[in-house]
Amino acid sequence: MVLEPAVLAVDVGNGCGERRWNKAELCHECEQGDVADIARQRRMAGTVQQHQELHGELDVDHAARIVLEIEKRALVRMARVHPAAHFDDVVAQAERLARLALPELLSGKAIAAWCVAEPGRPVTPDGMALRARRDGDGFVLDGVKRPVEAGGEADWLLVTATGPDGLSQFLVPSSAPGLRITPLRGLDLVRRHAEIRFEDVRVPASAVVGVLGSASLSFERQIQTALVLQCAEMVGATDRVFDFTVQYAFDRSSFGRALASYQALKHRFADMKLWIESAQAITVDATRSIQTGAPDAAEVVRIAKAYVAERCPELIQDCVQMHGGIGVTWEHNLHLYLRRVVLHRQTYGDPIQHRDQVAILAGR
Repeated sequence: MVLEPAVLAVDVGNGCGERRWNKAELCHECEQGDVADIARQRRMAGTVQQHQELHGELDVDHAARIVLEIEKRALVRMARVHPAAHFDDVVAQAERLARLALPELLSGKAIAAWCVAEPGRPVTPDGMALRARRDGDGFVLDGVKRPVEAGGEADWLLVTATGPDGLSQFLVPSSAPGLRITPLRGLDLVRRHAEIRFEDVRVPASAVVGVLGSASLSFERQIQTALVLQCAEMVGATDRVFDFTVQYAFDRSSFGRALASYQALKHRFADMKLWIESAQAITVDATRSIQTGAPDAAEVVRIAKAYVAERCPELIQDCVQMHGGIGVTWEHNLHLYLRRVVLHRQTYGDPIQHRDQVAILAGR
């Protein structure tokens, strides 16, 4: 099943930290999101560069665990990491595009977004309906991409399209004539998404990323990166919610004793901890498989998304129930985490779609 992306797309900015919020405060903070978001992205870029200068490259396991811990401790404060931020490996295939786009992206002066998801279609090479047709010495793009994370703020769009030559990718400035960008409202109160319509958008031949009609390998690498980032964020969010739910169970009393002292709740907490540890393990393994270029990376990453995207929303729902009435109020932070994991569950393919992909890969 492909859920209509508009249901899950996002509208407002940031600022939902570890304190209680009322609705008016949250809306005010979200309206101020753009400036703060850009500032955080620039700080993040500086931090990464400084770490590499001091310590060199991170080993795979260390990097994967850092991702999980960052997501756990600072989920709604951290800088947004869009999947398109990792497309430097494909942009580098075209020297001109690299000189044009990468310096601004790496310095934080510009934002890129990956235009890949389409309404009612799976995020696979065969699911691409946006067409790229030749027109003189360039190309014309026609179609719709939705939802596109950071689509309304992006300076550059990495567009995945199909055509007579096969699957191709184009680097398109967001100011190109014929682009119509519409902000979307949706479930998550922090992430912003947009619908982007391409109506006879002309791009030069130099906008092709890599080799025309040969983007399948690049597409696979990008989707793997996007999926493992989703898994890391879902696991981190769930682990954070589990921590403060356990603490709540110790603080809250019922019939003269702490909730955490009841055996039935102890058993539920034990099961939840087992599932969280399993989700962390498969996410770390998926991260390692991508970074080492393992031959089974495509399969491992999709197994991770199928497992994590199914378990994490259920775990947070259990935490909501353990909080009782306060867990379903606007003022408690629980709903912020639940919204995020539900959004990730559906974007770039839900668990059912990824199990189907695993079966296809295993049968090759």
